[in-house]
Amino acid sequence: MARPQYDQIVRAMEMIAMAMQQQSAHFAQMEAGRAATEAARPVVAQEGRDLAEFGGCQPPQFRGDSDPNVADQWLREMGRIFSVLGSSDERKLAYVVYMLVGEAEYWWRGTRQMLESRGVLVDWDCFRRVFLEKYFPDSVRYSKEAEFMRLHQGSLSVSEYAMRFEHLVRSYSQGISEA
Repeated sequence: MARPQYDQIVRAMEMIAMAMQQQSAHFAQMEAGRAATEAARPVVAQEGRDLAEFGGCQPPQFRGDSDPNVADQWLREMGRIFSVLGSSDERKLAYVVYMLVGEAEYWWRGTRQMLESRGVLVDWDCFRRVFLEKYFPDSVRYSKEAEFMRLHQGSLSVSEYAMRFEHLVRSYSQGISEA
């Protein structure tokens, strides 16, 4: 009589082992599915965090102002934000285009389409180049360089002169020594 009880115990243990294998396979499938979902999620989640962090820096919009100083200041401010965030060139281009509104947005759409139709790689460096050509042309830069070269303290206070110097030196394309 002991034998039938033993057989029942063996069968019960086999069933438990089979159930544990099925459960293990099920958990493995669930883990694989979760891992696949997680693999896709961090990219989207990271992009969302990056955009939120960018927005938290309160980036200025650019409307296509005709004043070259406004355009130059806007591009410099965007550069400061990108530097703090450690943005990739791909993100820089996406974010800077996002901050173009009004006339500047229309200008960029047309310019980008024209560049791409010519087979030009549109990246961050390309954007900076065409943006400066449009909104801070060489003629303005040369004018500021000439003004910089003619700058004398004259009747300006030291702080006024220093401020004017610092403003104009940004446009000067030659190297400046600290002295």
